[in-house]
Amino acid sequence: MKGYFFYRLRQIWAAIGLVIVAWLIRTLIDPVVGERVPYTFFIIASIVAAWTLDIRSTALTVLLGWFVANWFFEEPRHSLSIEGAYHWITSLTYVVIGLAVVWFAKSEQAASLRELAALAEARRRKASEADFRRLFEQAPVGLAELDALTGRVVRANALWCNSLGWAPGILPDKSLSELVPSSEAQELWQAVRNFVDSGKPGLVRQTRLIHTDGGLLPVMLRIAPIRKADTRQTSLLAAMEKTGEPIS
Repeated sequence: MKGYFFYRLRQIWAAIGLVIVAWLIRTLIDPVVGERVPYTFFIIASIVAAWTLDIRSTALTVLLGWFVANWFFEEPRHSLSIEGAYHWITSLTYVVIGLAVVWFAKSEQAASLRELAALAEARRRKASEADFRRLFEQAPVGLAELDALTGRVVRANALWCNSLGWAPGILPDKSLSELVPSSEAQELWQAVRNFVDSGKPGLVRQTRLIHTDGGLLPVMLRIAPIRKADTRQTSLLAAMEKTGEPIS
């Protein structure tokens, strides 16, 4: 709380300082320009505030700039009244530009916040994906990630590949239905689709997976939905636990 108080104090003093600098410069050239361009340097101060200060301090710079310029440099001087079309136009022009500056500052800050939020989210997703990959590879059981719509194997850890005789890092372009005997394929995939559509937390199924040498490996297959950190799409995580020796 104390830190925020001093932050706000610094912002306010910075806004006042910008207005004072604009007032000093305008006062120095007043003998030359007279009643012309009463708001020019205050507009510059507002623009500087928009780039360096927060939205509240930028608005304060604009309001103080209008008050000081109107009081010291608009005719009649030392009065907040405005006379003549020229002075009305310059005053309204400053107000319009001031509002545009405040809007710009707000837009810039909002864009910066969105960018920071996107960066933080990207880092979080990257960290989550890295954690998932590490756990996936180091799991004590065979794991495979499946596409939820087609059942295609997206990736598999080393234990899964070794159990089925797959070459490390090279996945066959097959779906879950093609990894079991044809007599069990339709029933297994229908069971998977039913549990996905019902929103149940998972499916446990006793089945046999086809080894690359043609043998059948009895396994307990546990399938659960997972939501990856970098996408809204849901995948399926299949865990394989061998329940017997391969059958030739």
